[in-house]
Amino acid sequence: LREPAARMASSFNMRWQVEVCGRLTWTRRDCFKGVTSRDRIKEHAVGPFQQASALKVWTRCHNAESTGLDPACLGADFTGKLANRTRREMREIDSCMARRSADDPPLGLAQCLGIMILSQRKLYKKMEDNAYVYRSMYAQHLSNWLRHFPPGQLLIRPS
Repeated sequence: LREPAARMASSFNMRWQVEVCGRLTWTRRDCFKGVTSRDRIKEHAVGPFQQASALKVWTRCHNAESTGLDPACLGADFTGKLANRTRREMREIDSCMARRSADDPPLGLAQCLGIMILSQRKLYKKMEDNAYVYRSMYAQHLSNWLRHFPPGQLLIRPS
């Protein structure tokens, strides 16, 4: 297991890199070096939403003195989007937990958020785009496994 905040940032980082770089995403270095023009963005887009988003970042962060993107601008884009998405997710989690009363039976966060009733496609979309904080909440996920297996049968290693 990784430290939860690092897990959350890493999950978001992969999504953000695809948003900015499309199919050029292998590492941040590849991503940033590969995005050299609007045409390159269009050539490597994975879909219309991603292309539109990448073009917005290009407009904001293109460094006219070079063919690439300004690292400081990209850093601001990353931290701004990460902060906005985690704030939105924390509001959803807080709202969900606030609806519970002290007399309610124990309810997992996944059930409270409605994740357990999503179709496979909607679940994937939720996990890919919105569940950065939820995915880093290891206690929530381990408690599900511990309902089916004794602790001695689980091997947990730091990564």
